[in-house]
Amino acid sequence: MPPACPALRPSAHAEAPQSFAAAKKIAWKLYAPRPTTFYCGCAYQGNRVDLASCGYVPRKQPRRAGRLEWEHVVPAWVIGHQRQCWQRGGRKNCSRNDPVFRAAEADLHNLVPSIGEVNGDRSNYALGMLGAAPEQYGACPMRVDFKARTAMPPEPARGASARIYLYMAEQYQLRLSRQDRRTYEAWHRQYPVSAWERWRNQQVGCVMGHGNPYVGPIERQRCTPLRRAGDTPKQRLSAARALAATVQRPTTGIARDRPRLPCLITRPAGTHRCATCCAACSSPSAPRRRRSRGGWSATSSSPLQLYRRR
Repeated sequence: MPPACPALRPSAHAEAPQSFAAAKKIAWKLYAPRPTTFYCGCAYQGNRVDLASCGYVPRKQPRRAGRLEWEHVVPAWVIGHQRQCWQRGGRKNCSRNDPVFRAAEADLHNLVPSIGEVNGDRSNYALGMLGAAPEQYGACPMRVDFKARTAMPPEPARGASARIYLYMAEQYQLRLSRQDRRTYEAWHRQYPVSAWERWRNQQVGCVMGHGNPYVGPIERQRCTPLRRAGDTPKQRLSAARALAATVQRPTTGIARDRPRLPCLITRPAGTHRCATCCAACSSPSAPRRRRSRGGWSATSSSPLQLYRRR
């Protein structure tokens, strides 16, 4: 058996996203096994929401209602208005120049799949209790009071919403009004953690590196590798080309003369486990590379060829 190549071992969890755009790309993968919206429980496929699956009736914007959006439970507006960067240029300035805001904006614990119209109507309103109100979205019991600037989530989402608010307040030192804190602490006690919420906490925690303490710890041994956000085929090909251009070709086919390449590309099926690293392992069983007159042969392991064989 050839020796193991340590550099090829996947990490326990992917790096936490560094931007809201990166967080959304990861979120699509995290929620793929259970594609339902947070407040209304509608099924979705891709970015299209099946409104009939939950009896949702658009209030005013049918086109946006059919689109899936990623909503901050604690709105970015609320986070930003407690930081100086917002006063000097709004959200764009905060995203560019404030690392704390950028981390909070990209925190996957605060991001949920939502019907576009609900996300727009909720806007930056606080979550809280409202009196009796007529139906606004058909069978979805979400309520938005535009005059009071308050949204009341359905009962199944109240506990999870409260625990997200309490986590964000603690994690990023956000100020909550006395009334809001009292409401979220009451919801936290009244609505216990659900099986879906535990599943979500595990999925998100594996990427973020920590769970929401109000939900519970994550089991790190259950974390599976997740490709980093923005790691598209086009970007991987560009990285492979750049790497191939900088590699110094050996003058002989002897194993000891192979260039040492970082393990950036997953090895193709059927090749030696250390072929990607080239010289990361010096096992005599590693495949010898041939060189033809026109350059490396088809059996060589240049990074570009490895990428194209995937």
